Amino acid sequence: MTPREPTIYDRTKIETDEQCPMYRGDGPDPCTNTAEYLFVYEASIDPDDDRRRNCLACADCVPEPTIS
Repeated sequence: MTPREPTIYDRTKIETDEQCPMYRGDGPDPCTNTAEYLFVYEASIDPDDDRRRNCLACADCVPEPTIS
């Protein structure tokens, strides 16, 4: 069974001094870029659970919204 990616609802550009908390690459290794976006994602894959969470990301790591 292939793991399902969470739904990405939206993203917006922000100004912050926070570091991007995402991981990338083959390691994966922590990203060291400054965060530039805040995105909203699905917190649970349970269809009866509609909770959402926010996360910071840099321009290289921010996911595209998967719904419009």
